[in-house]
Amino acid sequence: MKRYRTPLIIAAALVLLAITNPSFDRHKGKIAERTREESGILSAAVGALRNELGYLRYRNYLLCSATVAKVGRPRLVSVGLLGLVVVVSTE
Repeated sequence: MKRYRTPLIIAAALVLLAITNPSFDRHKGKIAERTREESGILSAAVGALRNELGYLRYRNYLLCSATVAKVGRPRLVSVGLLGLVVVVSTE
């Protein structure tokens, strides 16, 4: 039984990462919240409109996720892992 312990722990960790991977809506909500905090109401409204018009592209990597701005040169906006979303850039 000891030799199965490590593969079981790794498999359980991978399943946990896959189950807790944040959705696109969680990413959009966190980005909107961060934009409101940094820029104020008017900029947040413009940012929300851009999000709804397809400004962001969601990348699901099964164990984690990322949101990338697809206007001009693609750049990372947020990263999600274990149910948490970290906003890297709101510009």
